[in-house]
Amino acid sequence: MEFSNVIEATGLMEKSKGWVYLDILKLNIPKGFSTVIIGDNGAGKSTLLRILSGVRSEHTGTITYFNEEKKVNKAKSHIGYVSSNNFFLEKWTVKSFAKSSKILYDNFSNEKFEKYCQEFGIVDNTMKIVDLSDGMRMKLALAAALSRETKLLILDEPASPLDPVSRDNLCSIMGQYIAEGDGEKSIIFSSHNVPDMEHIIDYAIIMEGGKIIESGFVDDLKEEYALVRGNLKHIGNADKFLCGLNKTSMEFEGICLADDVKEFDDMDVVIERPTLSQISIALLKEAKNPLSSILKKRQEASQNKLVSNTVTTAKANAIVNDMPQEKVLTGIERHKANLMDIYSEGYFALQLGNEVLKRLNKAKKWGIFDIFGGGFFVGQVKYKHIREAEGFMVEFNLQLSRYKDKMTDFKTDIQQGNVVDWVHEPLDIAIVRLIDYLDGFDLADLIDTSIFDFYAQSKINKAIDNVTEICDSLQASVSDVKASIDAIDQELEETNG
Repeated sequence: MEFSNVIEATGLMEKSKGWVYLDILKLNIPKGFSTVIIGDNGAGKSTLLRILSGVRSEHTGTITYFNEEKKVNKAKSHIGYVSSNNFFLEKWTVKSFAKSSKILYDNFSNEKFEKYCQEFGIVDNTMKIVDLSDGMRMKLALAAALSRETKLLILDEPASPLDPVSRDNLCSIMGQYIAEGDGEKSIIFSSHNVPDMEHIIDYAIIMEGGKIIESGFVDDLKEEYALVRGNLKHIGNADKFLCGLNKTSMEFEGICLADDVKEFDDMDVVIERPTLSQISIALLKEAKNPLSSILKKRQEASQNKLVSNTVTTAKANAIVNDMPQEKVLTGIERHKANLMDIYSEGYFALQLGNEVLKRLNKAKKWGIFDIFGGGFFVGQVKYKHIREAEGFMVEFNLQLSRYKDKMTDFKTDIQQGNVVDWVHEPLDIAIVRLIDYLDGFDLADLIDTSIFDFYAQSKINKAIDNVTEICDSLQASVSDVKASIDAIDQELEETNG
């Protein structure tokens, strides 16, 4: 099957205080299909969806959207994101929520919103959101996402709080969204209700412990695995070929690789085509077994598909084979890997800075007269943007600090002669400029705004000026790092040639 990808990602990792929340070497999500992410609680599903939607920025790795766009800020206008933790102000009504959505998104349609609200049974737009049930809040969030012109929906457990009838209606709406896109619209969602939604799932990603343990088109997965049922007294040693094994006093049932079906030829068993739910449950159980031969076979098959030309793939192969990276990355390639790490830190710092600026500029447009004239709702909108900006500024400060540390370490390597001359030439000015600029600089001092003085435009203007200056300097530095990586690529190409 030939298809392009709506999202391609490599080296996605998020960790904090030694705990790894996400560790994905390679992720491709096909365009024009409905993709489900399946996993236990804490498997990393929500973390992955927040990263892909741009809600969460504290991670490493690269993500490409729609086969061309690498900046999530530019891709966001085409992405509709829905989470069970959507932000709703307590005083908001359904009507004020629609009003804020129109302000935040240029492509929001009031007509579509009213249509979906009626379809979901939200008939009174004066109702306060705080008084809605969890299921109705989810319906409201879905209505808002579906009311925009998007190319990708990212839905975190959309069916979880819904009743069976609403869940079936959601499946119909999702199927209609894909069909209307004519191959250009995609959906990524997580779900614990796989049996109820399996008929609208095209592609599946199964996660455990922050890693992907299996992925593929559902029809392909059903060909690669088989369901085996039989009398327990005949099982013998065949249980080593089964995962997710269930036993009663008389019978057994489990999933095996299709290639291992021959192991049951002499047994009185029934071989059936499994459901996606049966495959995922069996593999999630198997993932708890560190000696699993079934998952090892699947990982080896996936590893053989990796292309072996890039440093990223070399890193992936090193991890897959439990080999020290030094045995794979040597000389110039190791320097390139270090620079890629620095570039990644700087790139995501720049993303965070842009998020700060976006929210400060949104807050700036609500002046004191607008607030008094527009009443509580407008005041809350401004307050929300400022608080969001402050939250991103904390992350921005941390990311800048990490970037500065990595640049400092690299500068030390240069001074000690540990990097070949031609690598560091484009970097000298960038490193010195950025390190000097950031010394003693604390973003927390840029803005000191509370709900009682949110109208202080001078503070917001100062924050915008300072963050803009940092972003400009950071952009120049990141560009120089990228230039060095390109120079290494060219050198390696000439050397290999």
